[in-house]
Amino acid sequence: MKNIVATIQREQNAVIRNETAQVLILQGVAGSGKTSIALHRVAFLLYRFKESISSDNVMILSPNKVFGDYISDVLPELGEEQVAEIDFGTIAARFLAKVTDFETFSDQVTALLGGVDDAAAERMRYKATPGFVACLDEWITSRAEEDFTPAEINRKYRRLPADWVAGIFDELPTLPVFARLDRVANVAVHQLRQQVREGGGTWTAADAASVRKQVRAMFAHKDAFAMYTAFYRDPARRKMFAPLGRRKIEYADVFPLIYTMIRTDHQDHYGHIRHLIVDEMQDYTPIQYAVLRILFSCKMTILGDANQSVNPFSSSSLPVIRSIFPGADCLELCKSYRSTSEITEFAQNISRNDKLEPVARSGAAPQIIACPDLQDECTRIRSLIEQHRRSERRSLGIVCKTVAQAEVLHRAVSQTGIAVTLLDYDSTAFTDGIVVTSAHLAKGLEFDTVIVAHVDEVNYATEMDRRMLYIACTRAMHELYLTHSGALSPILAFAQNTNSAIASVC
Repeated sequence: MKNIVATIQREQNAVIRNETAQVLILQGVAGSGKTSIALHRVAFLLYRFKESISSDNVMILSPNKVFGDYISDVLPELGEEQVAEIDFGTIAARFLAKVTDFETFSDQVTALLGGVDDAAAERMRYKATPGFVACLDEWITSRAEEDFTPAEINRKYRRLPADWVAGIFDELPTLPVFARLDRVANVAVHQLRQQVREGGGTWTAADAASVRKQVRAMFAHKDAFAMYTAFYRDPARRKMFAPLGRRKIEYADVFPLIYTMIRTDHQDHYGHIRHLIVDEMQDYTPIQYAVLRILFSCKMTILGDANQSVNPFSSSSLPVIRSIFPGADCLELCKSYRSTSEITEFAQNISRNDKLEPVARSGAAPQIIACPDLQDECTRIRSLIEQHRRSERRSLGIVCKTVAQAEVLHRAVSQTGIAVTLLDYDSTAFTDGIVVTSAHLAKGLEFDTVIVAHVDEVNYATEMDRRMLYIACTRAMHELYLTHSGALSPILAFAQNTNSAIASVC
């Protein structure tokens, strides 16, 4: 961060000090200081508007709890108090706890890394476009007209005719449909109770429940979940919904369902939040942004890097996000400060971004280390750890493709008595020193030295694997090592024909 602060450019300073943008979108290459600049922006706004906004009015939407903890000390260092953090997993759990079980984003990524199911990929793509949001929104809006059938309400020999019901329902057409039904039921209960009591009768809770049941029966869907599943009864959409069990949905359905819940009934919003920071913007779909737009009616700073998306079937590019927020101010950061020129060029050969400008800082070339078998690869990794411990470097990240691989390697290293921390999907805090984790969880983190394990042709073979490998390599600031015991991944074939890396054999 000190390097970034010391070299803040005019355009970056303009981002930090932008007071007018309702939504500011920041696309930045790996190591461009996006998160640092966003946090400096928070500190500036808290100082500039200290009479009307405090740290309690700011929230950061992080990709996971580890990353949230990783950046948690930055604002205090800038002289500001801690701000609240949230992630999409927390939002999902809040809305769906009593509705349905669901696949998490980490579950989805893990499944994709194990192999891509074409039908599942098609469902993800379908639900990851602005057009899907518009289609679902239009369908939800039309249900109040097409699926509501006013009927007479009867209780205790008193009646309210169907046209009376229709009139009450139509009085507030902008209310969510279930809120409108509740209003009809409340007014009906009040009217009938008054009539019954004026006639000398008694009115009980059972009478009120009967009226509410009659009103709900006039609508074709009992709740938002039933509405959402009904959306896919259209023959053109039938293949686009595939539950994972009787009461479990795919991650691709989580936020479309939450959007349906928000659009059809009153929900608690985050009304006290005045500014929301959204990190890793490329990993969120248009429907997720539609949910954020309703839950957070505040200013936003949205940042990320299209080159670092982890799900190629549901990632959002800068143009897509810009289409969701057409009035947003946009800025691209192209200079990368994190890695040496050698590491940056190596990563560029994995996934090229022609806009990236590396900072002029030279270092050792990345090393690709071939080992005869897995046991020797683990031995060499332990040797690299010992080498790191004898050096002046502080942090070391050992990055595997998956959490499962990280767990195995963590056990192998720990058994030798080396203190190593495993970061998995259950981790909530970042720790200094030597860390073993997956490429997905390493996003946003940086280390003095990085070891990328198991870069063989089986482990890194697909386009999604390429993205993970790019993320893993761009975590390194000064030194990068890649180890393999099988044939080298074809994604790294360039290194055998150029001076991008030093090859060595155990």
